[in-house]
This record gives sequence, C-alpha cells and structure tokens, in this order.
Amino acid sequence: MADVLIIGNGAAGRRAAETIRKGSPNASILMVTDEPFPFYPRPKLSLGFMSGEIKKDDIFLKPDFYSRNAVSLLFGRVERIDAEARVAMLRGGSALNYSYLLFASGAVANKPRWPGSELDGVVTLRTLADAEDILRRAEGQSKIVVAGAGILGVEAAEALCKRGASVSLLVRGGKDKVGAPALKPEQAENRCDSMIKNGVNVELDDEVERFEGSEGRLERVVTKCGAVIHTGLAIATIGASPDLRFLEGSAIKTARGIVVDSELRTSTETAFAAGDCAETSGEGTEKQQYGSPYMNAMKQGEYAGAKIAELLNQ
Repeated sequence: MADVLIIGNGAAGRRAAETIRKGSPNASILMVTDEPFPFYPRPKLSLGFMSGEIKKDDIFLKPDFYSRNAVSLLFGRVERIDAEARVAMLRGGSALNYSYLLFASGAVANKPRWPGSELDGVVTLRTLADAEDILRRAEGQSKIVVAGAGILGVEAAEALCKRGASVSLLVRGGKDKVGAPALKPEQAENRCDSMIKNGVNVELDDEVERFEGSEGRLERVVTKCGAVIHTGLAIATIGASPDLRFLEGSAIKTARGIVVDSELRTSTETAFAAGDCAETSGEGTEKQQYGSPYMNAMKQGEYAGAKIAELLNQ
C-alpha cells in the first residue's frame, strides 16, 4: 500500500512528488504513468526535439530524480478508481491501494472530426510517441499540413520547416490568431511574419473542409477556401481535454475536468487533482490559475503536494 498514489508523470505529478518528499520524508510515493518513458517536459517536443535541435535522450528528466526523491515509478494504465475503498485498478487486473491520491493525469489531444479524419496520415501531437510517429511519417513527404494555429501548431510547423519540409499552417482567422491565445495580437502578427520569412506557408482565414484519400490513406487536404494540398501527413493541433474515462462510475465528480475546490481537493476527501486534468473554473478556484498550462501544472502540483504532506503529518 502506498501512502500517496500519483496518477500521471508530467509536470504536476513531478512537482507534487518533490513537494511531498520535502514535507513528509518517510512517506511512500508511487507514481503511475501510461507512457513508457520517465518524465519529460512536453514543450521540448515542439521546441527542439521535432526540429532535430534536441536529441531524444536529452529531453528526459535526470534519471536520479526518482531515486533521489524515493519515488517508485510504475508503467501502466489506470482503468478504474474505487474512491471509497481507496483502490486504483490497472489494466490487466492489478490493484493499487493508497491512503491519498493525486490525479495528475494531464490531458489527451482532441481528435479531429472533419470528414476523412479516420484516414491513416491524419494524426495528433501530444506525447513523445506522437512526435516520433510524426517524424517517421514526415520522411519522404513533399508537403505537410498543420491544422490548428494555437501555439503548439505554430511550434510544430516551425520545427518541421527547420527540417526542410514544406509546411502549410492553416489559420482560422487573420495574423492576430497565430499562436493565440498564448500570444497577444501584436506578438501573433510578428510571429506570423517571422514564420513566413522562414519558409512556413501560413494560410490565413482558412481551415480544413475535409480529408481525402484511397485505401484508407490520406492523399489530399481540401480547405474551406477551395485549396487542395496533396500530402500524406496532416497534423491536427486543435487542443486537448482531460481523459476521464477511468473515472466513469466512481465517486469522483467530473465536469470538463475533475472538479476541485480552492484547495484542489476533489469530491472525495482523500483525493486531489492538479494540472490539465483539474477543473479550476468553479467558485473559489481563481487562486489556482497561474497562467500557462505548464505553469498551472507546476504550481498546482506543488500546492496539492504540500496539502497531502500536511495531511500525512497529522
């Protein structure tokens, strides 16, 4: 049995583990992740790894993090939570008992819903495995389409362009929408001009109408303005949402994400949530909103970790 079970190995989970260890030196901490990798900062995927400027081995956290903080890392997927019994069930049937639980499971990429989205070659970007898959698919492609001009789409388009690919970024709006809402209008316009100067084909006021192909594979992207882009790779960067499937039927209340109070406590006394999976738009949760998603994850992980350490020491 673990004193603390942390579901997720991202920024929120990592910061929480560090904070719990500082506040409760003897607590047993178990971290479960459904990715087959130790912690890595997701921003490094589009800011370095995909452009070839950072090697894969260099994006990971220092390997001594887990031993230094006495954190046990388990690779597996949580399928169900019994909050009343304080048990997490893993795929395969294993059960993990805990005293306190922190949900730091992040989010999953939103799947595109345009006609033809099921074709092989229409992909999303969220994880290291996604980034590696995109780089593999990009080899031999004369053109690549990035659909979605938020900051991730902008960075992905820039990274692939640096590798020599011909990249078209579809922007649903004008220059001021490039990188929004992370970039302010003036910053967005400057970033757009820089992208164009560096070779990215920025298609303003346009978006996907449908994907077309044959034998289950992508061959063309047709836009609402009537453009036809021949490609076998289209990357949909249209946001992310918490994956709440493993909470179906549990006592944990959910809305868009896992509902928390101002202390990041869920509807169950012994469970907390932090980062992208936490719903912090309710009354009293304003103090848990720190800015960017990555900063939210770090700060909320630290806050939740401190609360759990406090409870362990009572």
